Amino acid sequence: MDFWLDRLDPVVWKLVETYKGEIDEKFWATIASRQQYGSGYNGDIDGWMMAFFPYAKDGKKV
Repeated sequence: MDFWLDRLDPVVWKLVETYKGEIDEKFWATIASRQQYGSGYNGDIDGWMMAFFPYAKDGKKV
């Protein structure tokens, strides 16, 4: 699970900084974004919130 902790650690520290009053607007503006490709395709979700999900529903590492 080290691969997951490596991704999660910086996000958790940004949350701690926010709690302490150190607001990083760029960080909060990039919680999630949706990439769309062509008509009818829902697209992929990207952004730092994905750090909370180490695996996709198919069991592969995200």
